[in-house]
Amino acid sequence: MARRKQATALVIATALAVGIAPAALGGASACAANGPGAGAAALASTGTVQQQGGPLVVTSGEEGAVTTRVEVDVSRHIQGKVRARLLLPTPPYDAGDEDLSDQYGSVTSTCAVNGGAFQPCSWDKPQYVTALPDADMNWKLTYDIRIDASSGAERFGDLTAALELFDENGLVTDRGPVAFTFVKGTPEAYLRTTVLARDKSGVLWQYPSGGRADQSLRARKRIGGGWNVYTAIASLTSRSAAGYGDLVALDRSGTLWYYERSNDPDAPFKPRQKVATGWERYTTLTSYGHGIVARDKTGRLWLYQGLCNGDIVLAPTGTRRQIGWGWGIYDMII
Repeated sequence: MARRKQATALVIATALAVGIAPAALGGASACAANGPGAGAAALASTGTVQQQGGPLVVTSGEEGAVTTRVEVDVSRHIQGKVRARLLLPTPPYDAGDEDLSDQYGSVTSTCAVNGGAFQPCSWDKPQYVTALPDADMNWKLTYDIRIDASSGAERFGDLTAALELFDENGLVTDRGPVAFTFVKGTPEAYLRTTVLARDKSGVLWQYPSGGRADQSLRARKRIGGGWNVYTAIASLTSRSAAGYGDLVALDRSGTLWYYERSNDPDAPFKPRQKVATGWERYTTLTSYGHGIVARDKTGRLWLYQGLCNGDIVLAPTGTRRQIGWGWGIYDMII
């Protein structure tokens, strides 16, 4: 009799260990389940996570954020809050190039559950976990994952993450794939250059780069009129469509003016500042490093250095160095 009790106890203990309570042993009936999967083994299910529309195509650049929706049929009742996470893969990046939120090719994301407010759910590194918002227990949950990728993120290519649901004790109940495809888009304004052009009436125009092979330049933007007072205009720094880049301009009286960048693409320059006088000896200007190359009326080239930390320090009779001669044969110097 004692041996029979021991055997019965062993069967019950084994059944409880795997999450089964057979009615034949006096346990809860499987027909009394209160929802899908109730009373099932506490193992992750692979068929309950469905990404709508297939892999999310993420265009890297200024195109903006896109969203994928993932629906989960919860396989078993979860006590307390339902928690979720997105496990990112570890693709074969170059050593030291694993960061998904670095300056070159960053990925940012926000997530929402059941139509609620979007919350940050950052992508940090492939080995890190992206936490999704918590939810109250429901047999069907909907997660929206919104992704925005900057230029360079196309290097991530195809990524398949795993979305997992788990309870407050960390027990995973449901798991399934969520796929992303990163493709190249239009570079952001700060990565695209601009071309400046002055027309015969003295209006200065800006042509932003399109950043694509099928669009070298975008429609021009008017900067302002009155630029026909200058005999020479030169960029001091590289220019961008985001309003970055400084100019110097030489007027007919020989006064040199400095136009500091504004970082405003629609009005790229701050009001001009007088730099020096007596530059009427020069016929054209161009930039060189952090300085200016000026050609005089005899065809000699002079180098003025002194653009430092955004403040130009030049003098018409100050520190200049001759770097060439015989340049009078050219119409312009770039």
